[in-house]
Amino acid sequence: MIENLIQSPYCYEYLVDQISVGLLVYSHIPTALIALVFGIFLFSKTKNKSSFAILILSICFALWGFLDLGAWFAFLGSKITMFTWSLLNLLSLLFFSFSYYFIYTFIKRKDLPLWQKVVGFTLLLPTLWGIFTGANLTGFDMTICEAYESDFYNGYATYLQFAFVALIAVFSIKEYINTKDGVLRKKILLASVGILLFLSNFFLTGILVGFIYSFGLWEYAYNAEIYGLFGMPVFLIFLGYLIVKYHEFNLKIFTAQAFIIALITLVAAQFAFIHDVTSIVLNTITFALVSWVGISLTNNVRLEIELRKKNETLAEHLQVANDGQANLIHIMNHQIKSYLSKSRNIFAELLEEPSYGPINESAKPMIKEGLESLTEGVGFVQQVLNGSSAETGKLVYAKNPIEIGAIVTETATKQKEKADSAGLSLEVTIDEGDYRMIGDGVQLREAIRNLIDNSIRYTPKGGLKVHLTHKEKKMLLTITDTGMGITPEDMKKLFTRGGRGKDSLKVNINSTGYGLVFVKGVVEAHGGRTWAESEGKDKGSTFYIEFPANK
Repeated sequence: MIENLIQSPYCYEYLVDQISVGLLVYSHIPTALIALVFGIFLFSKTKNKSSFAILILSICFALWGFLDLGAWFAFLGSKITMFTWSLLNLLSLLFFSFSYYFIYTFIKRKDLPLWQKVVGFTLLLPTLWGIFTGANLTGFDMTICEAYESDFYNGYATYLQFAFVALIAVFSIKEYINTKDGVLRKKILLASVGILLFLSNFFLTGILVGFIYSFGLWEYAYNAEIYGLFGMPVFLIFLGYLIVKYHEFNLKIFTAQAFIIALITLVAAQFAFIHDVTSIVLNTITFALVSWVGISLTNNVRLEIELRKKNETLAEHLQVANDGQANLIHIMNHQIKSYLSKSRNIFAELLEEPSYGPINESAKPMIKEGLESLTEGVGFVQQVLNGSSAETGKLVYAKNPIEIGAIVTETATKQKEKADSAGLSLEVTIDEGDYRMIGDGVQLREAIRNLIDNSIRYTPKGGLKVHLTHKEKKMLLTITDTGMGITPEDMKKLFTRGGRGKDSLKVNINSTGYGLVFVKGVVEAHGGRTWAESEGKDKGSTFYIEFPANK
């Protein structure tokens, strides 16, 4: 069939004397078709910036492969050779540039900035100029069946290819270092290593071949350039792993399996038109490699996906059970609160000596103790309910213009009696400033009361200092005590559901572990944050509440 297309018998004989035509066809057509099929397939399934970049990359690479094969087949005629040869540098720069476009959009999950697109297009202008003016190719040497190439345009393309490889490497390393998410780091590593192996293989093969030829080490050194194409299947294997392992591009396992089968079929189809031993051996190795990697990968990942689905189902069932348990506890607490409140009201009425008649004086201490106990019980249940509601975002807020300084002063003043009875000092300092904000005064008052009450309960001696100030356009409330302090172990439990300290119940038997959860939920609902600091056990603590100023 090829013999019927020969226009230059000399060039045909010159070619077959140095390299197998079958090897040329094998090295170009399968890799070009695989890249093209992959790009079209991927973009048809997932239309986003990354898949678009791969589509253009694969089209340019496939065109480069077909046109480079045309440049090799100089026996088809010098006109065809000159046309195909003139476009090779442009196409290589295009798939190098779109490789960067792919890695940027894949990692950043957004489009390339306009200024980078403009710079990229500008860098391609000299190559376009060389094509349109014919300056990149000046003639054709029939003695060696090759075109005369411009050193300037070839050198420019080489430096630009290197620049793209370096840019991708630097960008990928930077994003890998700055990314904290473990799974995303693995995705970045796979995508960047895959694309760099592809581009580096293509680029370095050309550099090495040029070096060997310039030093006269091998007359037919440029024949080895065909091996620069084999980086593309490697890149596609990396992408295939991303698709199957991490569900990138939203492709399901069955779609990935179909793609693997298509790759295997495409490689196997090459046996139909190759006949020389070298091509058959290479195709057999490629077929075995693609089959082994593809089948092993999909089988292993299928098992992993099935296990993941089971875990997700179990997690969903567990969440339903937890939600049901939480709802049940919430209902029970409401009922308990109702019973306790009713009992407390009975004791309160008895102490007020209503129409029931006078109460025996000896019974009053017992009734008073019962009233105090029930009041604490109601407060205990209410704290659990409030903490749970604040944590789940179900707490309702009635936000209005308030003055946080007045709330701090009022709340601390009411707590001073409790501090005095415990033999503790309580100092309140409000720096001058504008402490107006929009918020729920009732809930904020309760959150601040909770922190002050905690400090009093966990401070055996010494005292507390409550300080409100402006700091870097923030309102900062600090509550510092000289109490039992917080160990590093207990610090991890603060502001979490049921997060009591190791010795909390020894000091406060009514500790619920929900008080600080409530504080955290209220503060965050007002756009603020809360945290605690302590140097350790018996070294006191400082609790902080911070709000944006004038919010």
